[in-house]
Amino acid sequence: MKNNMIASAMLVLAVIFTSCKDDDGVPAPRGTIEEYVVANDVSEFTQKDSGIYFRLDTDVEGDLLAGDDVVRFYTSIYSMEDDLLYDGFTNSDEWITSLDSLSIVVSGMKEALQMMSLGDVATVLIPNELAYGGYGVLDGKKYVINPYEDIKVVIKPVKVEMTVQEYVDSLGIQDYQTGDDGLIYTIEDGEGTGDLPVNGQTMSVHYTGMTFERDTFDTSLDNNVPLTFTVGAGYYIKGWESGLMHFKKGQKGTLYLPYYLAYGNQSNGSLAPYENLIFDIEVIDIK
Repeated sequence: MKNNMIASAMLVLAVIFTSCKDDDGVPAPRGTIEEYVVANDVSEFTQKDSGIYFRLDTDVEGDLLAGDDVVRFYTSIYSMEDDLLYDGFTNSDEWITSLDSLSIVVSGMKEALQMMSLGDVATVLIPNELAYGGYGVLDGKKYVINPYEDIKVVIKPVKVEMTVQEYVDSLGIQDYQTGDDGLIYTIEDGEGTGDLPVNGQTMSVHYTGMTFERDTFDTSLDNNVPLTFTVGAGYYIKGWESGLMHFKKGQKGTLYLPYYLAYGNQSNGSLAPYENLIFDIEVIDIK
């Protein structure tokens, strides 16, 4: 297993834009929520304790999005003077985020999504401190969203990503086991030899890493050299290490890792943020 594919890394929070701070020639915010509320009919909006104003424009029957959902959505962003700053609907640009602590959208968008069902459309007024704050958003050297700028967004969730449990169920796999951390794994026939691994031992494993689409992103089989590593050293993604603790020498099986046991909300090589992963593994040696 190549270290750049499995080695743990710092989470990188990113969205469509890159937020940067530049104190030279900083443009002023284009209006405020307070000014917008005075100038417009906001009777259909509900002001939340956080400070956002929320209005459901299209209400589709269905369950509200949940905290462990990974959601794809469209959004458009406006200044408080109704200047269109970003149009994801016309361009069909899908954004993606979880609704838990690994969310990569501004907190005002996250809060709005948690009040919506798939297919709903909402308009949300978001104060700058729940948006891009004092950094704003730069496209090159030009601000797209000015520092300290309140924004208006239109948002539509369109898809919830399949969970590991849903994926396993869709394949009709029944003889599987689960870990306390959300890991799912299967072990092929055969008891293996020796004991289960413990921290500090050296483990050699052949593996093939895949996405849910069965696209291989890494494998030890290309050069027929198993990955050898120290158990419990923490050099690799959490689900890889915790999953292998269930396998003895000589056993084969498959690990199904939820994104939060893999690379979380960061991309890695060909892998997108929030990618659930599959590893076919064979334990060659434990010593």
